Formats: sequence, structure tokens, C-alpha cells
Amino acid sequence: MESIRVRLDWFKIAILPHEGALRARLRRIVNRPCDVDDLVAECMTRAYANGDVTRTTSGKAYLFQIARNLLIDEARREKVVSLELVAELDVLHADHSTEATLHARDELTSLIHDARFRARSGHLLRLAVLRGRPASLAFVSPHSD
Repeated sequence: MESIRVRLDWFKIAILPHEGALRARLRRIVNRPCDVDDLVAECMTRAYANGDVTRTTSGKAYLFQIARNLLIDEARREKVVSLELVAELDVLHADHSTEATLHARDELTSLIHDARFRARSGHLLRLAVLRGRPASLAFVSPHSD
């Protein structure tokens, strides 16, 4: 019971006064404001649970070191992609790849056909105008006269 009292007194004296400074520093560093409260709570919890009452000389330095380590861990977690997630993405890609490829190929063929038709139509229309023919006869073969 005495060790809990000593730890609590140490926490109130060495760690708790620096909560505001930690919160202010994290607000400048962290992009999402909702994460600041979570990080502060995690730092305070870890400081209380793992703090060596007899060896910690600077509560502020100890608290800020915990925050630094938490931010590094979080950055690593965001950077590393789960292999299970990659496998799931591969499975999702494999399920629809053949159908999607065929659909995309059909769509591309249709677009190319439409583009060629429009280009040919525009060319025929300009040619008819240059030859002095009415636009309504642009698509009639000049050899049909």
C-alpha cells in the first residue's frame, strides 16, 4: 500500500505538472486534434505504470520521451502495411480482374470506333464544304453522281 502512495505522490509532483506542456507540444506536432487527447492519456498512463520512482530525475524529460516513442511507434505502424491486407487486396483484384479487363477492353474498342467515326465524319463534312456540296450530302460518296 505504501508503494502505491509513493508512486502517486511522485506522479503528482514529477509528471502531472507537465501535462499542459506536453499537450501544447503535441498540438503543434500532430495533425488531428482528436489524437492529442489520446496521446496525452497514453503518455500519462505509461508514465504512471512504468515510471521508476527512484531513478527518474526529470519528470518532464521522461514524459516527453514517452511521447516521442509513441509518435515513432505510430509512424511505423502507418508506414508498415499488413501482409494480410495485401493478400486480401490481391484476392479482391483477382476476383474482378478478368471481367474488368474484358469490360475495359470493350469500352476502349467502342471509344476508338466512335472517335474514328467522328474524325471521319468531320473530315467528310469539311471535304464536302470544300467541294461546294451541301452538308446534307457530305456522307454520300462522290462517285455516286
